[in-house]
Amino acid sequence: NPSFKFGDGELEELFEKGLETEYGTTEALSAIYKAAMLEGDIMTSEFMLPMIKEQKEEEALFQGILDRFAAYPASPSRPHDIDIYIGETFLD
Repeated sequence: NPSFKFGDGELEELFEKGLETEYGTTEALSAIYKAAMLEGDIMTSEFMLPMIKEQKEEEALFQGILDRFAAYPASPSRPHDIDIYIGETFLD
């Protein structure tokens, strides 16, 4: 189990960048879906819908973690508190 030390704000920035990436992925998947619909490609359209749904769940996951950053006061223990939240919420 590796141990990492993040500086002030670095962990939150990591999740902010991750959320931006998730938004970009959702946008790309949605563009494929829209193009398939315009072409009348039903199979691709139906294939893309579950992928878009799953991608929206990824966005919600990252947003939930960022909401935790906002809820926790800025303190030296905040990265540890967030780590515990992530472990209990997503790894158990």
